[in-house]
Amino acid sequence: MNGNKKVLIITVGGSPEPIISSINEFEPNEIVFICSQSSKKEVNKILNKTASSYDNYYIEIVNADNPNDVFEKSNEIIRKYLLIGYVLLADYTGGTKSMSLGLASAASTSGVRIRFMGGRRENLNQVVDGTEQPLEFNFLWIDYSLAVELFNKGHYAAAEKIFTKITNLATIDSLQIKADKLKKLSKGLYLWDIFEHEKAHSILKIFHHDYPELLGVLLKIVKPNIAKGSHGYELIFDLVANSKRCSSSGRFDDACGRLYRAVEFLAQQRLRSKYNIDTSCVDINKIPTSFNLPKLNNKGIIQISRSDGYELLRVFKDNVSLIYQKYKDSINENMKIRNESILAHGFKPVTALDFRHFNKVVEIFLKEALTAMSLEWKDIVFPITE
Repeated sequence: MNGNKKVLIITVGGSPEPIISSINEFEPNEIVFICSQSSKKEVNKILNKTASSYDNYYIEIVNADNPNDVFEKSNEIIRKYLLIGYVLLADYTGGTKSMSLGLASAASTSGVRIRFMGGRRENLNQVVDGTEQPLEFNFLWIDYSLAVELFNKGHYAAAEKIFTKITNLATIDSLQIKADKLKKLSKGLYLWDIFEHEKAHSILKIFHHDYPELLGVLLKIVKPNIAKGSHGYELIFDLVANSKRCSSSGRFDDACGRLYRAVEFLAQQRLRSKYNIDTSCVDINKIPTSFNLPKLNNKGIIQISRSDGYELLRVFKDNVSLIYQKYKDSINENMKIRNESILAHGFKPVTALDFRHFNKVVEIFLKEALTAMSLEWKDIVFPITE
């Protein structure tokens, strides 16, 4: 590897002094001059005036008015040096605006340091010789913008990786503070998004003052027995919100699976909270004799399915069951689509239209059922940032 070797990639125009200053300040081991046909003659003049002599240099000829040509050639040069471990600096001081744009764009996409030589100006044409000072552009702001875009689209794992990189590399305090905060927020929301509620809460609790309502819902999911105002049905809100995030990223099969679980959970929680019946391990002494119990499974316990759960609620003459009967046929019809999908028992993909139909009937049913229990519906909306 060549981790200690430095390469300066610099655009060349008609003013040699800023380029000489850049070379003297950076002291590279190699130089790549990005030149037009007319500016390549300046290279020898530049090298004759640098503080050190340079044999390791070469000239890349570009179309001075075509930023795409400059970008492609600069990008190829940058990738070649990065592969062998050189430390790179891209300086876009000289040349045309198209040359500067092409080199700076190529450098920013690869995470290469970017700078230009600024200084005192007496007019708009050029910097006064001898006043040149290197001014470095922090490309991490570009990474930050990308990470924010990923975050706002719900791609929390990808956003976290970029925010972590920025936190580790940033030299600007304000950028580092912003990135560190969003790194933690991305990590917590990612864990919440995959239903790792306790781990999510352990990270996100530091944001309680920023998002009190959101974190209040999470606390009720994690600690329903101690969280103020918890009623045990908060997971339904979470499942529905999660299904919408899946849908927004085109994962309609996953989205429908979460709606299915929300319908199932409602019956389970109603039986648990009102009748003290655990559907995963049924105590037969709590079941009315008029209910047709399923057989013991291979573990020697009785478990109740979604449909049996609502049937048991019907035997209890529970209001939730009465509401379920209104929507039962429509729910079951939509569930067939999910059951025939490749993630269930078939090979059919679930479409956006399938999800919309399923989501509509499920939300109507769930909201009506919760209202019958004197519970208020709660939309869970993850934050966006700037």
